Amino acid sequence: MTVASNRTDGFYNLLIIISTLSIIKFFIEDYIEFGFLMKIPFLDFSIHDIIFSAFSLLLYCLRSSISYFIVNLSIIYTFINFLIFESIIIYVNLMYIKNIYLAGGLLILNLILIAKLVSFHVFYTSCNKVLKEEKSLKNQIVHEKRNLECKPTFINSELDQKNNRNLDDTIDQKIPFINLSNITDRAGNYVDSLENHTLLDQEFLIENNDIKKCTFLHFVYFNIIPTLCYLQKYPMTESRNCKKILYRFFSLIIGLLIFIFVTDQYSIPSIYRIIKCDNFWIVVENAINLSLSTAILFLIFFHIVFVCCLNILAEITRFKNIHFYQAWWNSTTVRQFWTLWNIPVHLWIKKHIYIPLRKRSLSRNQALVCSFLISAIVHEYVLSVCTKNFCGYVFLGMMAQIPLIYISDKINKLCPILSNFFFWGSFSIIGHPIIVILYYRSKELSKLNFMRNHK
Repeated sequence: MTVASNRTDGFYNLLIIISTLSIIKFFIEDYIEFGFLMKIPFLDFSIHDIIFSAFSLLLYCLRSSISYFIVNLSIIYTFINFLIFESIIIYVNLMYIKNIYLAGGLLILNLILIAKLVSFHVFYTSCNKVLKEEKSLKNQIVHEKRNLECKPTFINSELDQKNNRNLDDTIDQKIPFINLSNITDRAGNYVDSLENHTLLDQEFLIENNDIKKCTFLHFVYFNIIPTLCYLQKYPMTESRNCKKILYRFFSLIIGLLIFIFVTDQYSIPSIYRIIKCDNFWIVVENAINLSLSTAILFLIFFHIVFVCCLNILAEITRFKNIHFYQAWWNSTTVRQFWTLWNIPVHLWIKKHIYIPLRKRSLSRNQALVCSFLISAIVHEYVLSVCTKNFCGYVFLGMMAQIPLIYISDKINKLCPILSNFFFWGSFSIIGHPIIVILYYRSKELSKLNFMRNHK
């Protein structure tokens, strides 16, 4: 009996065939029973929505430009800038942009730009602080050297020369040559390896041995490229691959159409049948349909954003570091998933939230809870503003990841063979559908209360 005969690849292939046929059968049965429900994409975008969306984009550009010019001022001015523009953006989104998908996309873009601006300001604030400390120390030691030179000349000149040499050595030790690598390491460890993910190679960061003022062109480039952490220099490819851009673009269009099709044809109808139907078995059937469709939608969303959009941006801007995700689908714990599935956001949270909290003597668990708390607030903010309905379920779902992390860690230790099953079951098969159902139920109750109050 050969080694190859013990492999089970054939069973996996059979499982793929059975799953594919089951999905096709599900599509056919749904079409026979309910017909074609998909709407033509983008027809519900009104002129009103498009105009105020363009106005929101203008606000984003204006806020970023102001942030660039006030980077060396007090942090109070930066905070006021963020507060004013974010208030206007929220007001415009709540009052004038009615399309949920358009509003949600604008808010996600808004948060991406905010994360970039935070990284930009933290970088230069930290660098300026280090430079001031170095300058103050240098002035202090130079002053000491002048005082020593002003003392009366002693007969023993060799002793004077020895003292001067010792003082020069002290200056060299206390004031190392200020280069980008030194400042960057002290200003938040921007050049390091983080859980085997190298943010950027140091050779790409150092062009000259001093800190350069960021040019406006480089600032604009930073706001376009698919990364959230600011650096003074990024690795770039030699040329653009136009074939790859076109391929990713067509993949993006097909992915969007499939996403809209699954949403309109299966997800939304299943949700309303669950909410409004009293028959237990029909509810169970549609709950299974919703679980399958949300899992498919999550995979399509991942493909659209990480495989298509980010790679298109990287290719157009010639951005070389295209490690946007790792094999999160093989995750055996929830902790592993949140580390692997979105590398840019993970690195940003690690750099600007987790590590600073750890430096302030918080434990790993406390820093983890704070990181998830901020992430939960951001997720709830996006959903609440774009849907004009605050329910808090997304916030609770994100905070529920904390106990799930420890539960999945235990399962991975006790029974590793079931750990990946638990991850997929808790995350995509159970977690997403429950939040979606609760959200739509809250929305329907809000509509009923509104209708009752206006009778």
